[in-house]
Amino acid sequence: MAHMCFIVQLNIFVHFFIDGHCCISGEDVQQERQPLKLPYVPEPTALERWELLRDLHAANTHSSVLTVSSGFQDEFIPHILQDGNLPQPLVDLRDDRYLDMSPEALRAHCIELSRTLTVTEEQAINAERLTRYQSKCKKWFRFRLGRITASIMKSVCTTSSENPALLTVLA
Repeated sequence: MAHMCFIVQLNIFVHFFIDGHCCISGEDVQQERQPLKLPYVPEPTALERWELLRDLHAANTHSSVLTVSSGFQDEFIPHILQDGNLPQPLVDLRDDRYLDMSPEALRAHCIELSRTLTVTEEQAINAERLTRYQSKCKKWFRFRLGRITASIMKSVCTTSSENPALLTVLA
């Protein structure tokens, strides 16, 4: 004979029925409950905490505590953010010694630099995925620094290369 279970809520009591017989009667929800007294447990030592993290890691649990624990979090870095999977932001090329270069020397340096900079297809795809929401992504601002974007293109094309507008250079 198959057992059927029904839960019926009447006022403030809950009754459980199995095959028509009352098995468990709930308590009055208006009644105050006494707080549960837990036994004293001393704070774990640094070694005990490390052993717990090590055991979680060894069990391959992908526990969220490992994502913020030194020595364990590197495995949780998304592939897209690992070294070499994103192009180098142009802002990383900035160096104060370029400020003292003559325009000719700076131009020659930029030409040489443009020959060495490369972006693989995988890096371009990863950068696009990472910055898809544009201004909602911190990385988007970092990747657009130093680039000629549509919003400044006219200014770049019309400024003098001998005496460029400061706002164009800073953009």
